Amino acid sequence: MNLFAWQPNAEYDLVFFSFWLSHVPPELIDAFLKKVYNSVRVGGKIFTIDSRYEPTSTANNHTLKDDKNIYINRKLNNGQEYEIVKVFYQPEQLQAHLIKAGFQADVKVTDNYFIYANGTKLI
Repeated sequence: MNLFAWQPNAEYDLVFFSFWLSHVPPELIDAFLKKVYNSVRVGGKIFTIDSRYEPTSTANNHTLKDDKNIYINRKLNNGQEYEIVKVFYQPEQLQAHLIKAGFQADVKVTDNYFIYANGTKLI
């Protein structure tokens, strides 16, 4: 399913996604999060976790560069290579996107590798 074309047809108590937002192109993040908002019931929650920029956490054939380029190459075990979107959000950036979508949000980071957020749909 193309999640960018998806339209929610139900409301849920909880929507959870992991290691997904970092692969959403920046120009689509607000529209995507608004769809997520529309799929959560009032009082419902979202929770997401993703990667922080940390060069030591990547595979040895996936070199991370801190050049603000969102496109990186990924090489699979079979030798195929793909260019993928990889956005490393700062907590305040992610929180701003979640608030813009309508969530009351709290974003935190772990010491090294992860950024995570929970949010509530109030109205």
